Amino acid sequence: MGRTLQSARLKRAQDYLTSFSTGDPDSVIAHVHDEFKNVHLGVLGKGCPTRAAYRERLFGFLGVFQDIVYKVIAIVGEGDSVACRYEFQFSQDGVRFSIPGMMWFDFVDDLISRRVDCWDGLAYAAQANLSGDALAALIQPASPSAQPGDVPKRKA
Repeated sequence: MGRTLQSARLKRAQDYLTSFSTGDPDSVIAHVHDEFKNVHLGVLGKGCPTRAAYRERLFGFLGVFQDIVYKVIAIVGEGDSVACRYEFQFSQDGVRFSIPGMMWFDFVDDLISRRVDCWDGLAYAAQANLSGDALAALIQPASPSAQPGDVPKRKA
């Protein structure tokens, strides 16, 4: 693979992460392929099987997490893939958080076709002062309509 194509993919991954700071789902979704899949490896994350489902989920995600910054710690690319170690920084209920994580990106037609994300849910729980029932609800849904990874209100 040529350096130019790999450089373009590294830039696409960085631009995708930067787009979250706009708070606009369409700005984020502009970086993903029509056959996009969103995969989460952590117990608190939720994946999306389609681009349309991902776009819809972005509205809630960008509503819960404000002032988002994905601070890139390291980024490397090889072949059709890019890997990025990051700090997910955001505000929630007036409190600033910083959560370490790692994303892997696969590409088709220079757009992200698959994102595999793994972030430290325990770091989130600790920073949000979640414990006991609140932490259990985050991991195991309390109602049939809830899903693992739904974000509860943080304890004051």
